[in-house]
Amino acid sequence: MGRKDLIEAYKEVRSLELRPHLKEEEYLSEMERVLGFFETSKYHKLSKEALQVFKALDNEIRLKIIIFLMIKQTSCLCELISLLKIDASTLTYHVSLIQKTGLIGVKKRGKSKIIYLSPGYHLLIPPKFLVDIESQIREIRNKINKH
Repeated sequence: MGRKDLIEAYKEVRSLELRPHLKEEEYLSEMERVLGFFETSKYHKLSKEALQVFKALDNEIRLKIIIFLMIKQTSCLCELISLLKIDASTLTYHVSLIQKTGLIGVKKRGKSKIIYLSPGYHLLIPPKFLVDIESQIREIRNKINKH
């Protein structure tokens, strides 16, 4: 964010009367300190990791993979190819994006690749998402266990 962008932001903040007491130079100085802190702190890395998780969950195929693993715990890639009706290269692409977030792990078993939810995956997923689907997942598990 450059100085020109900060001046525009200041004008908008002033027009919304969010911080009417703040003068332009004070605002610019404060925002530059905040941006400097953000870019040099551990929070910058954390925000990138959080962004990766949100991106992983913002795709129907990847979301289905996560939900399927929440139900079954583990799966081989061939099972997901069949379930999702996608080709192997598409699945591999999506699995690698999810794996980068730390939500899932991949291990080889013979010629097959097995994917699984990483321990602590629930700490990476937004709580609202987990609450929204938790009861549905329990219901699906119960149906699976009955058959």
